[in-house]
Amino acid sequence: ASLATLWFVQRLRRRSQLPPGPRGWPLIGNVELLKATGRAKIFGTFDELAENYGDITTVSFGPMTFVLVLKPKLVQEGLLSPKLTNRMTSFYSLNYFTEGMNSIFSSPNNERWRYHRKSSYAAFRMFAQGERLEQFVIDSFDSVTKYFLDQDSEYKDVYETVYLMVYNLQCRMTFGSEYTPDDPEFLWLRKTLEYLNQVFQSGLLVDALPILRFLPIKSIRGFFNATDELLSWAKMLHLFQDVHLRQTLMDIFGAGTDTTAMTLYWVIWGLCSFPEMQERCYAEVNSVFGDSTPRMSERHRLPYTDAFLHEVMRFWPLLGGYQLPRGTQVMLSTYRCHYDPTAFPDPHTFKPEHFLTENGELAPYNRNFFIFGAGTRVCLGESIAKKTTFLITTLLIQSFKFIQSPEFKDSDGYKESSSLLFAMPRRFKVRVVPRKGSMQALLSTNAWPIRLVPVENRKAAITAAAIAGASLATLWFVRRLRRRSRLPPGPRGWPLIGNVELFKATGRDAVLGTIDRLAEKYGDMTTVKFGALSFVLVFDPKLVQEGLLSKQLTNRFTGFYSLDYFTEGMNSIFAAPNSERWRFHRKSSYSAFRMFAQGERLEQFVVDSFDGVVKYFSGQESEYKDVYETVYLLVYNLQCRMTFSSEYTPDDPEFIWLRETMEFLNIGFQKGVIIDILPILRFLPFKSCRGFIDATDGLLSWAKKLCEKRKASFNPNELNDILDFLIQEQRQAIAHLFQDVHLRQTLIDIFTAGTDTLAMTLYWVIWGLCSFPEMQERCYAEVNSVFGDSTPRMSERHRLPYTDAFLHEVMRFWPLGPLVPRECSEDCQLGGYQLPRGTQVMLSTYRSSFDPTAFPDPHTFKPEHFLTEKGELAPHKQGYMPFGAGTRVCLGESIAKKTTFLITTLLIQSFKFVQSSECKDFDGYGENASLLFGLPKRFKLIGMQNFLSVSKLNEFISTKEPRTLIAGAATVAAVSAGAIYLAKYLRYRLRYKLPPGPFAWPLVGTLEVFNTKGRKGAKELPDKLAENYGDMVTISLGNTPMVLVLNPDLVLEGLLSKQLTNRSSGFYSFTYATEDKNDIFAAPNSERLRYHRKSAFSAFRVFAQADRLEQFVVDSFDSVAEYFVDQSNEPKDVYETVYLLIYNLQCRMTFSTEYTPQDAEFLWLRNSIEGLNQSVQKGLLIDLLPSLRFLPLQSTRRFYKLTDGLLSWAKELCEKRQRSFNPSELNDILDFLVKEQREAVQAGQGHLFQDVHLRQTLMDIFTAGTDTTSMTLYWMVWALCDNPEMQERCYAEVNSVFGDSTPRMSERHRLPYTDAFLHEVMRFWPLVTMIPRECYEDCQLGGYQLPRGTQVMLSTYRCHFDPKNFPDPHTFKPEHFLTEKGELAPHKQGFMPFGAGTRVCLGESIAKKTTFLITTLLIQSFKFIQCPEYKGSDGYSDDAIILFALPKRFKVRVVPRKSA
Repeated sequence: ASLATLWFVQRLRRRSQLPPGPRGWPLIGNVELLKATGRAKIFGTFDELAENYGDITTVSFGPMTFVLVLKPKLVQEGLLSPKLTNRMTSFYSLNYFTEGMNSIFSSPNNERWRYHRKSSYAAFRMFAQGERLEQFVIDSFDSVTKYFLDQDSEYKDVYETVYLMVYNLQCRMTFGSEYTPDDPEFLWLRKTLEYLNQVFQSGLLVDALPILRFLPIKSIRGFFNATDELLSWAKMLHLFQDVHLRQTLMDIFGAGTDTTAMTLYWVIWGLCSFPEMQERCYAEVNSVFGDSTPRMSERHRLPYTDAFLHEVMRFWPLLGGYQLPRGTQVMLSTYRCHYDPTAFPDPHTFKPEHFLTENGELAPYNRNFFIFGAGTRVCLGESIAKKTTFLITTLLIQSFKFIQSPEFKDSDGYKESSSLLFAMPRRFKVRVVPRKGSMQALLSTNAWPIRLVPVENRKAAITAAAIAGASLATLWFVRRLRRRSRLPPGPRGWPLIGNVELFKATGRDAVLGTIDRLAEKYGDMTTVKFGALSFVLVFDPKLVQEGLLSKQLTNRFTGFYSLDYFTEGMNSIFAAPNSERWRFHRKSSYSAFRMFAQGERLEQFVVDSFDGVVKYFSGQESEYKDVYETVYLLVYNLQCRMTFSSEYTPDDPEFIWLRETMEFLNIGFQKGVIIDILPILRFLPFKSCRGFIDATDGLLSWAKKLCEKRKASFNPNELNDILDFLIQEQRQAIAHLFQDVHLRQTLIDIFTAGTDTLAMTLYWVIWGLCSFPEMQERCYAEVNSVFGDSTPRMSERHRLPYTDAFLHEVMRFWPLGPLVPRECSEDCQLGGYQLPRGTQVMLSTYRSSFDPTAFPDPHTFKPEHFLTEKGELAPHKQGYMPFGAGTRVCLGESIAKKTTFLITTLLIQSFKFVQSSECKDFDGYGENASLLFGLPKRFKLIGMQNFLSVSKLNEFISTKEPRTLIAGAATVAAVSAGAIYLAKYLRYRLRYKLPPGPFAWPLVGTLEVFNTKGRKGAKELPDKLAENYGDMVTISLGNTPMVLVLNPDLVLEGLLSKQLTNRSSGFYSFTYATEDKNDIFAAPNSERLRYHRKSAFSAFRVFAQADRLEQFVVDSFDSVAEYFVDQSNEPKDVYETVYLLIYNLQCRMTFSTEYTPQDAEFLWLRNSIEGLNQSVQKGLLIDLLPSLRFLPLQSTRRFYKLTDGLLSWAKELCEKRQRSFNPSELNDILDFLVKEQREAVQAGQGHLFQDVHLRQTLMDIFTAGTDTTSMTLYWMVWALCDNPEMQERCYAEVNSVFGDSTPRMSERHRLPYTDAFLHEVMRFWPLVTMIPRECYEDCQLGGYQLPRGTQVMLSTYRCHFDPKNFPDPHTFKPEHFLTEKGELAPHKQGFMPFGAGTRVCLGESIAKKTTFLITTLLIQSFKFIQCPEYKGSDGYSDDAIILFALPKRFKVRVVPRKSA
């Protein structure tokens, strides 16, 4: 009685808070509402409820209460609300069917649900998109065709056929199966799913009263048996033993079949009910596709058919309500949205015009159209469902005409079992008449009897052939005239050959002058002919840019037989049409470039390949040389190294054959192949045709053998070059997207296109250097001032603006491709002309490059075209497009720019080029240059080295006495060292005008600054320096100046500056300890650093978050508790205990080890790290004078010994773990890092994560984490002792929240004072008072110009004690971090204990959580009382200096709270 009363009171209270609604019967609720059948009653029920009870009403089903949302705006609000993202949890049947809400459909909104949706989306993208989906649909459509063509006159029940088609479509995609109509498994599957659907639609007693599931009620038993059978079937499928995998399969398969089948069923009903609309749809489909197969890419051309399909889904929505509960069960009426007269005028009339604009185009998305839901819970398969239903609908309309059976004419189409939740169609029959376009239908039904009549009379046959030929010729001529009439005007061409004379122009004036003359005579666009092909030449720069960026001009030429033959049917990246396959190949090639042709790797490739040039040019300086062979050898070797790890010598037979073959093919393409004029000539024995075909066959055969040989030896764990990467991509790809022909053609594309264009560009570069010697000298002076004798690097490109501008001007003045070819993929508008689909278009990049509005005096070679008034490289110039633009921009643009720059700087740095007198009057263009290819001619020059040759140096040395040489060398060395020191001093002190500061002594600098110890060094010295010298001060460590930034605003600016992202590189001790800056802390900002940080962050997310971190802390805290509880009356030195606690915590997370206080390895490890810290904190002589590292100084030897010992320990630890590594068992951070290293090697990025990087990353995570966390906790205990009233307040807060239970991170927000206390500890005693940075380029800070390489120290101490952010900053007050309401304040400006910007502390997140958890555990467990001898102390160690605020060792009395 009590339980019943309680339940009744709760229901009354809950009901009183909900909207009004009809009164329900006891136990069964408003079941009568769910029993409404037929269209009028179902939708009338919604309208009646809305009229009687308003926009929101409450109904009951059994003991469950539902809120029905009927107003369209509220429905939309509910669908998009983040608080309504769960499915219903009250239906026992749904819980049973989904095995405890483990499906995507029913599971709550959590991490697992998001992961399952993400996995399913990824599967859809891979197996149900583009051409693959279209092929699935067409294959599945065969069953419909066979059934409908069976007996033409019969009225057919389309139910079975539609279901079979949709089942086969889903089965093909989901698990690679296919059924026949009489397949027992198909019949069982369809029957089972149909039964379950009926059960869900009708409602189950077990949902009204779940206790009935234990009774032998027939309907409930039937539901259980059907569900068990279906789950068993899913379980038997390969690899579907896991519940989540099984339920995801059921979701994708079950939901997809029913909804798609029902939608198509309604489509056929709509076609039958509105025959005039059916005919209009057919006319539209037929006009677009004719007899060809419908494609998704043409969907936009079928607006009426698409609108018809939208209207079907609006008029007959499958789901009347969409359930989205949050405790309360909510049903959002999509029906009311679909029949909202404000969104759909005359909503109860079926009109496709609801989704059409006045222009007859498909209207934009209607906000009230929710056929697939909306928001977070939008239908998983929305995209695939839309595409599938559209394709099948167009196939049905294209192939058949549907006529309704008379018996169904007055029906509304709804099934008797339809309800408020499910609007199901009834089974009906239709008469199916094949359309003419279906050849299979015509042949099967003999609708058009076809008879072949033999021709017995030869004369009649000849006459017929002549008439046919004349008719075809007339038709061809008329079509050409009609087509030509729509194109721009142009010169008249000769029959058959067209305007071939235009393509034969040679030389600069002839080639570029031809383009200018055509533009002058015919305007911005003109039409020329090459053989039977017409080309539209576009000259106006604005139209050229518009054409390059146009989505209708994204295809290459398809009219050249030679190109088709060379690319094996347009299967290369260059020639292939814009399709899914083409995009996949480009993406794969981009990925290969990123892996094997970027950064340091590319620079190394270039330098290695450059050796051949040096050897060739260093022979005899007086000799004029033909650079053609040398440039080609350089570029070939560079490409071969990157592409397939080969290298050639000048006399290598394969290199000679390859170069000659490529040269022959290039000349063929440049001059034009006769088979492109008349493709039929390929069958005749013309020498040029045979030569082209033989050369192409030879090159393709070479590529084929190369690919097959590499595939036979392929090792996925060793990716050495681009070809290896492409083979891996092929093996991972969908088969039809990356076949052997595509691999071969992609290889040829990357290799051939890269060699020719790069070689020709470098050839023009050398021609430019010879033609303009004063520019050559200016470029050399710039390169020499930046690099000297060191190797040029891409990272310094910004410091060579004139050289870069010279290279840009070369590519502008001598464009390799004056005309860029394109083809209209569909009808398009350009320059006022309507260009039909298939029109060949040539876009003149030459006219853009010589546009006087963009380049004043364009016919004069001036690098200043690309320089600003300040002499810097100008931003991208409008009209400069050497690599094209838009979707078809050159694939290797990025790598080509970098390669040409590196080789150009190496050439300028190494040689001076002098032109042969015979070449002085040439314009540089070769005999084979044409409108399509701006090729240079071969020329000779002298390549004189810009440095003293080795042979001369050897000759000088051999003539001198050894004693004289030694004395001379020593003198030179001493003078050079003095000069270097003086130059550095003058550079920093005079040239750059660094901020003022205390006097720096020679050699030792401002050593007194670093020797000021204790509180004076850590706190008072920065204030004194700021008072004496201002916001920025210059001090010196040895000969190295350091700029201290003391103004808080400037500190923040410096931390966030992109020019200050490197660590200090002036400390030799750092370089030695980090094995040449291979760790995360000291490494420069590079790709490798970002990779290491990303790996470490990933490891932290996996092994140091939430519950796992809390468990680590609690387990490690045992040692503290045991030690403190041991002898509570004696004062204890907390140093050892805190260190042991943090070491064990770090060791557990990092490499699954734990120590005891007496453990020998722990003592050695702690002593080694402590010794290194002391050495670094006190300062090492080798940081003042690095040359002292060679002397046997005691402090230096000790530093080396400790560092070598730690590195040896880390190396042994890593090697041991690498040997025992198991990828299926990742137990700690080291396991994760080993996995990351192996994955980097497999991905061809082994250089980013070598053994030294693994070792150093481990050291960074372990050592940095132990020291900083230990010191923070040490200061925290000092603060608790120093402020007993605050300690008690913290304890009261912790005890009120946790009592005796273990503290948890999830409750942190409930401990504002304790959290503020910890924040104040880190503010008041910042461990690192100065954050070191280095300018990696010249930068501006605080009004000073800091040169590249300047060491900068940013004072976080001054930020933490800034009175603007922290009133009364020298008083310890947790209130600095509390609001007036006592809550933790948002992030305070100037509070940066972990730094900021790109170099923010790697372990910031884990450090904050760890210190908070340990602090609360200490406060909860113990009371700390300060010993009297420390009461007047400030807590600072005697070793504290301006860089490190270290605490002194102290003892405290520890009293356990209650029971520790």
